[in-house]
Amino acid sequence: RELLSLPDLDGVVVATPDHWHALMTIEALAGGKHVYLEPPVCRTLAECRALIRAEQKYGKVVQVAHLG
Repeated sequence: RELLSLPDLDGVVVATPDHWHALMTIEALAGGKHVYLEPPVCRTLAECRALIRAEQKYGKVVQVAHLG
């Protein structure tokens, strides 16, 4: 949370255990940061819907890594 308050930080990488992905991404978007996210994006449809709403609300970019 401290990092999200830094005004000169433009984006974050979310590379945490899967159950944290949606929450950390939504918090980063709310903090005005772009997000690079490792798969899986979310664990449930509800998490996915909340993440999409946050992306639209805050107007930041969420990019998902491609593993393959």
